[in-house]
Amino acid sequence: MQNIKAILFDYDNTLSNRYASAYGTFDEMLSEFHPELAKNSIYREALLQDLMTFDQFGNVATEYCLERLRKKHHVDIPLQDPYHWWTYHHPNHATIWEDTIPTLEELRKRGYRLGILSNGNSEGQRLKIERSANLQDFFEMILISGDVGIHKPDIRIFQLAAEKMGLKPEECAYVGDTYGNDILGAHNAGMLPIWMWVDDVSRPMQADVLRIRKMSDLLSIFEEK
Repeated sequence: MQNIKAILFDYDNTLSNRYASAYGTFDEMLSEFHPELAKNSIYREALLQDLMTFDQFGNVATEYCLERLRKKHHVDIPLQDPYHWWTYHHPNHATIWEDTIPTLEELRKRGYRLGILSNGNSEGQRLKIERSANLQDFFEMILISGDVGIHKPDIRIFQLAAEKMGLKPEECAYVGDTYGNDILGAHNAGMLPIWMWVDDVSRPMQADVLRIRKMSDLLSIFEEK
């Protein structure tokens, strides 16, 4: 990895535990709009678990999740603008992995430059990063797709991220959890892709791609410069 000068990261489910933050946000939503549902009841938990399934790791709109909830459970969440509500409430539940900060600290000590490249609404993503133990302090570059109107896996946003750091794409590694957006996009842009898959269930993978299960696994890949 001698040619790698910078490591860029996705945010959701890479630097952060999106499952925990999404669960907390849906829990807040039910508490706000259906306070009659008893905490810790089996029925309320069924709603939460179904919302998490409908959410598809954040790859669908909040409106879709709420519509599925209505159809299956006949429970209505009377939000005029679910997107806006989610944007400003989700950051309150931002949760990073326990080894995120120690790993970032060690990578910086080893001489690697760090950046974030994430899809999403600019304001919402930046709020999540800011409320994740001031995570932004570790990164010299943060690029959100909403800033530029280009979204992963479009190679142009990976190229732009490298350009903002004054580097060539081949001098950057990219760590992300979504194979179609993160791994394919980084590969096509010329970066070194690293797939972060946190599930304990092993998935077969034919392609020769580096894979990690936790942030600290990066320390066995990127040695001191």
